[in-house]
Amino acid sequence: MAHRKTGSQNSNIKVLLIAEEDLVLEGWEHALSQATDIELLEATKKYLLYARSRLASAPEIIIVEASWLKNAERRKWLLDAKTKTRTKIIAVIDSAKEAKRVRRIGVVDEAIQSPFSSQQLIHLIRGLSRDDKSLCMYYAEQLQATPPGNKHFDKYIELVSSILQLTFAQLLTNPRIKKTSSLEDKFVYLTFENKSNHSFWSELRKRFGTNYIIFSMQNTPASFEKQIWRLGKYLTEPIGRLGFINNRQPPGDSLDMLQLSIYANEGKIIIMLFDKQIRSLLALKAAGVEPTELIEDIYQELIIATTETKR
Repeated sequence: MAHRKTGSQNSNIKVLLIAEEDLVLEGWEHALSQATDIELLEATKKYLLYARSRLASAPEIIIVEASWLKNAERRKWLLDAKTKTRTKIIAVIDSAKEAKRVRRIGVVDEAIQSPFSSQQLIHLIRGLSRDDKSLCMYYAEQLQATPPGNKHFDKYIELVSSILQLTFAQLLTNPRIKKTSSLEDKFVYLTFENKSNHSFWSELRKRFGTNYIIFSMQNTPASFEKQIWRLGKYLTEPIGRLGFINNRQPPGDSLDMLQLSIYANEGKIIIMLFDKQIRSLLALKAAGVEPTELIEDIYQELIIATTETKR
């Protein structure tokens, strides 16, 4: 059996696209063109073309339409690719019901339901192609290399979004990104559904009604106070009364007091994460330690601080 290492932080992720319509292939190609670390090996309608063309390197990811999997010979070929080259298979589906069907086939590693954003597909490819340790190292390097400021806003938001999705992939589900319309104060909400059975996330759901976990992200420390106030107003039912703010550097004491004031007056908890903590989440993930432990420690410190303030 041939073995191949998964992608590392210094190599592109090699992807093969298979669909029955040229227009679909064109759409996927356009989506993947937004990621500089993804290399498109080929886009084809005939699966045998891949076997016959003898590509210089085997794909790490094959993206295929779910309808294409109905043929037994095609499924056998994909299974052979998985066995010999450790290739991961992503199926594009039209409904949740179809997801169960393609997983029962036993060939597909992950399914993505259309319509989906380019970034959702890119995140999925990155997560499947690299083991956690390599991906964490890659993200840590990118975090250090990305400067603060609106010029690098999109890159930083994409990076932190990818990190948080990797960190909580087994606990929080259905990530959604919502960009604000204000040009003066650029920040983004990343929202997860909180249906986790993990004791910490379950406690937050019971205590603060957090059916959703919100991360407010930005790359401009100067507008920190506005970010806190806006998130505070956003934390209402059915979202819950607890949310996270991600920014580059820790705030001053005045913002610490604002954080405590929002809890005292509105019963809402805002947990702040900075680059140092984001790197720590990556370190825990790379080491095989559950990253939620760090979030829980930060939460407990904040709860103690609010209790002392009341006294």
